[in-house]
Amino acid sequence: MATYKVVNHYHFKKGMEKKGEKFIEDELLKAAKKCGCHDIEFGQDKDDNGHFIGMGTWDSLKDLENFHKEWKVNEQELMKMCEHRPHRDVLEIKLSTEKKPKKRAA
Repeated sequence: MATYKVVNHYHFKKGMEKKGEKFIEDELLKAAKKCGCHDIEFGQDKDDNGHFIGMGTWDSLKDLENFHKEWKVNEQELMKMCEHRPHRDVLEIKLSTEKKPKKRAA
């Protein structure tokens, strides 16, 4: 089964960093988890307080598509706090140091 990592770059307008972070915490994280995202993390650039990078792991592109459909309205609200639309990369994981659980014998 393929695993996908989605990386989003958000650039908040000056003075909107805390509001944007709170919106991500209250809205985006819950919506993504509800749609099947796991292991989601957000980091703030230590040199640019307005630059946040989100990384989420998905097992299915279908789940990711469903999330984007559901998130579309909320993302419009988030965009009001941003300088521009986020840059988004969808990566299929090919190599990882993470150990996968062994399947149990039937």
